Amino acid sequence: CARGKEQERKSKVNAQMKAAAGRVPLWIWIAGPLLVVAFFGWQWYSSSHEVGTNNAYVKADRLMISSQIAGRVVEVAVQQNQAVKKGQLLFRLDDEPLKIALAQAQAKLGEIENSADASRAQVRGAESSIASANETERWAERDLARMEDLAAKQLVPRKMLDDARHALAEARMQRDAALAKQSQAAAALGGNPNTPLQKLPEYQSALAAVEKAR
Repeated sequence: CARGKEQERKSKVNAQMKAAAGRVPLWIWIAGPLLVVAFFGWQWYSSSHEVGTNNAYVKADRLMISSQIAGRVVEVAVQQNQAVKKGQLLFRLDDEPLKIALAQAQAKLGEIENSADASRAQVRGAESSIASANETERWAERDLARMEDLAAKQLVPRKMLDDARHALAEARMQRDAALAKQSQAAAALGGNPNTPLQKLPEYQSALAAVEKAR
């Protein structure tokens, strides 16, 4: 009888344990669906911000890629059938001709700077020559006047009078040559020797060529 009671007690305990194991906590019933809803909601949000397809392709064996400048390709940075992105390096051009063009443009700019300095120096030199020629002309005019007065009195030979006239003409030629040289040098500076280098048309053009080459 005691054995029967013991077996009955064990049967009740086993039944209670099975019943407890079969019950699912309430938080699992609540958290489970929420996790599923959150997962699919995140998938929907991510896919709504992306454009995708499974059968997109370019129907061409080759595509022509052109650059803004001409040049020889020295490096290809991608392989056949490789996926590329915007801004990715595809190929590299030989930059040696471009470096040469930049050096030439910079040299031209330097030449214009030197030429402007030389023109300013010529203007200053011409001013000194003009002042000297004016002084020589005034002296030749006074000497000619004396020669003419002496020749009228027949106190000097005819040749001395001719030499005085020739000296005056030569002095005036030297003055005119100095004026022409000054005008030519000033014309290279836009007509004004005080024109800033940056405002000279030749300098602006050469500077634009440098920027373009760069």
